[in-house]
Amino acid sequence: MRPIKDYRGKILKWVHPKLLRRHYELRSENDIYATLTWQGAFGSLAIGECADGKFSFKRGGFLHPYVTVRKMAFDTDYGKLQLDLGYNGVLQFIDGRTFQFQKLSFWKMHWGFTDVGKKLLCTVKDTLKGCEVTIDTAVRDSPHLAIMMILGWYVMVLRKEEAAAMGAAAASH
Repeated sequence: MRPIKDYRGKILKWVHPKLLRRHYELRSENDIYATLTWQGAFGSLAIGECADGKFSFKRGGFLHPYVTVRKMAFDTDYGKLQLDLGYNGVLQFIDGRTFQFQKLSFWKMHWGFTDVGKKLLCTVKDTLKGCEVTIDTAVRDSPHLAIMMILGWYVMVLRKEEAAAMGAAAASH
C-alpha cells in the first residue's frame, strides 16, 4: 500500500472491486493508497487500512451521531467525528488537531475537510463515475490526511445506505 504523500496527482478514486462485498479501495490508476472494509453485511464497524496502519471506524449515537476512529493496535480513540443530523461535523484527533467536515454542495454528495483557517484540505465527491477524492498538494504530508479520506468515504457510504433503507421502507408502506 502506497503512502498518500507519494501521490503526485490531484484526484484519487474510491472503487468497489467486489460488488457483493462491502469493500472499497482508494486508487490511482495503478496503485492502492487505502482500503475500507465493513466487518459484516450489516452494521457500522469498518476497518480502514493505509500506509499509516489499520484503523477501526464505528458510528454511534442517534440524535447526536458520531464516528470513532481507533488505531487497531490500541484500545483508545485516535479521533472522533461529531456529526449533526445533516452530516456536517467536527473531527478531533487525540493530538488536539481539529478539522471541520462539511457538505460542499446542497444537491450532490460532496463533502470536504477544512482546517481551523477554513482551508480546504481534501474533498470526497460521489459522481456518476464513482467517488473522487481531491487533495490539496500543500497538505500531502499531513499525518491525518489518509484518515480523513477514509473517514469521509466511510460517512458517505453510511449516508447512502441509510437513504436507500429509508427509501425502501417508504416504498413498502
